[in-house]
Amino acid sequence: MKKVIFSMCMTLVTLSSYAYMVGDNSEIVGNAGEYEKQGMFTHEQTGAMKPNFYCWKNKTLNSGNMKNAEIGILSGIDGKIYSTCEFAENEEIRRKCHLGVAPVGGGLAFVSMLNNKYLKCNGVGLQGGLLMRFRKLSATNPEEKFFLDKVKNGTLKDLESTNQLMELCKKTVTAARYVAGNDEYNTTNEQGMEIGGVNMVVVYKGDKVHINNIVQVGFIELIDAVTTSPTMGSLTVNFYLKDLLSK
Repeated sequence: MKKVIFSMCMTLVTLSSYAYMVGDNSEIVGNAGEYEKQGMFTHEQTGAMKPNFYCWKNKTLNSGNMKNAEIGILSGIDGKIYSTCEFAENEEIRRKCHLGVAPVGGGLAFVSMLNNKYLKCNGVGLQGGLLMRFRKLSATNPEEKFFLDKVKNGTLKDLESTNQLMELCKKTVTAARYVAGNDEYNTTNEQGMEIGGVNMVVVYKGDKVHINNIVQVGFIELIDAVTTSPTMGSLTVNFYLKDLLSK
């Protein structure tokens, strides 16, 4: 058994996606040789991540109404962006996909994937995905600032204060939305999403929003937005996700 200590975000999965362990002195514990055999880690980046806490950097997603562009949904579990038809045709993919850009409410938004008519496969809206809610984090709220600072400073570790986090989960909204050219909305509206800001994501099992049904919690850090209109374009994000059911 080999123990490896990382002090910064380190690569977990190679190839085209990037996963990171976040926080100072985060521990990676596991059987190094076995994971190297499976090709999951390279060189000194060996070991099983404990706990399952993922960070996916600089992921760009196009809105569902863009023409001649790849439309997809980001998985917070493996960091891949799956096409809308891969989502529609595969239940396993539906269970692990989180973020797709919906042109709705005058802007570009992340909304629940349970029933999403804004992202389509062959003209049909997506169904059967994850039920999600969102919460904008503000530096003026001490409880929110606690997590906001950790995301912004790169010191988010294991969502340390679970009770504090669950309190924030009690008040959520149905979307996290960026509206090009409307900084007031983006910065002050409870559904607003500003460049450089952070919105919390709450994922529920089943189809009922209840604190006892929460299975995952994460954070969206909006890095950039490129738009041709307020309701058409792409969003680039860092996505942090904690699976609360993992051992």
